[in-house]
Amino acid sequence: MTAQSVLIIITDQQRADLTAREGYPLDITPFVDAFAREGRWFRRAYTTSPTCSPARTSLLTGRYPSAHRVTQNAARDAVVAGSDLFAAARKHGCATALIGKNHTYLREGDVDHYLEFSHGGAAHGPPKRR
Repeated sequence: MTAQSVLIIITDQQRADLTAREGYPLDITPFVDAFAREGRWFRRAYTTSPTCSPARTSLLTGRYPSAHRVTQNAARDAVVAGSDLFAAARKHGCATALIGKNHTYLREGDVDHYLEFSHGGAAHGPPKRR
């Protein structure tokens, strides 16, 4: 069996039609376009919330904001998560990482590699390995 990798990229305030892949005349997302060419591109994607913390929590838990209780960005620590994508991956022997703007309930000890960046792009310390 060959090793498989799953990479989930979440951008804030990014419309799919602003990529060259979708016909935007300027090539402003070359890396996103390259990932799409080499991996998967979803033509129809929907969100459970237009706000980042509830939407990201839904993606990770597979539950609606009304079920996981994160209905606004400030409520991310009120999560009722149960099992989630990271826990399932780790249970099956996968290494996990969260790199970038977190905006979820996950903390450093929940993943194998953790490097959080703030809104200004500055890292919150060196990468942490578990």
